[in-house]
Amino acid sequence: MIRALLLLVCCQAALSFDSSSFSKQAQVPGQNQNQNQNSPQQQAASRASANIAAMVRNRTKSWTAGAPRQPLSSYRVGVNMEELESKRLKPGILILKEDIDLPEQFDARDKWPQCSSLREIRNQGCCGSCWAISAAEAFTDRWCIHSPEHTTFSFGS
Repeated sequence: MIRALLLLVCCQAALSFDSSSFSKQAQVPGQNQNQNQNSPQQQAASRASANIAAMVRNRTKSWTAGAPRQPLSSYRVGVNMEELESKRLKPGILILKEDIDLPEQFDARDKWPQCSSLREIRNQGCCGSCWAISAAEAFTDRWCIHSPEHTTFSFGS
């Protein structure tokens, strides 16, 4: 029943998508790079990202956090920016606390040991649908964490 409902929601979302924006030529990043490259919002976001990465890096031992290496504009390849301009969110105020109280360690497997899906690692191989596998794993984990009696249900295969 849940799978059928999820399939119905996904189909409705796909049918309501307006594909007419793909017919227009996409703006390639770099053409208007100087326009927004050094905006105050981007500078603040870059500083905040670096600060958060530094705070996390000071507490981790088995991996390293870092700020994105590529500018956000590099992720816009193939996106018609003219269509998105009217839908852009208004710039907000970024407040970054310097002393965020982060736990020394956190492991979801320890917090919710009854959720076996948190211990599963799926082999994605050379699959180009890693986004779908990751989304299904996240749904599965959250279903177990938030369901009564931590019911196990797999949204993936």
